Amino acid sequence: MRHRVLIADDSKSIQALLTRMLQQEDDIEVVGCAQNGEDAIEMADELKPDVVIMDLLMPVMTGIAATKILSDKFPSIKIIGHSMSSRSMLVKGILGAGASAFIVKDQSPDALLTAIRKTGKPKEAAFLSLE
Repeated sequence: MRHRVLIADDSKSIQALLTRMLQQEDDIEVVGCAQNGEDAIEMADELKPDVVIMDLLMPVMTGIAATKILSDKFPSIKIIGHSMSSRSMLVKGILGAGASAFIVKDQSPDALLTAIRKTGKPKEAAFLSLE
């Protein structure tokens, strides 16, 4: 199974890092990068990704707000919350908005790859810890 991934993060360096990392995987294709939540919604509608890696704190529209809209509008798209902060309020917010998983940005790359590959399981909410 090939996973089509949209990256939503306001940091160009994070976008580039994730794109380089994911493009090394045979079963993952990065279909685009969005700068904010509004762009992520528009791009998801156009590109039809399987997975969106969603930064929580972005300008224009937060990742949490965008996740809620995407989950309601495109329930087949799985969303992975992605943030430097693991504050429980943010984690609960993104999972409550419909994300399938949450990954802290400084976790090992394997944690993100595992989350992407497990997206086929419906609404499997998981917080992947720092350990």
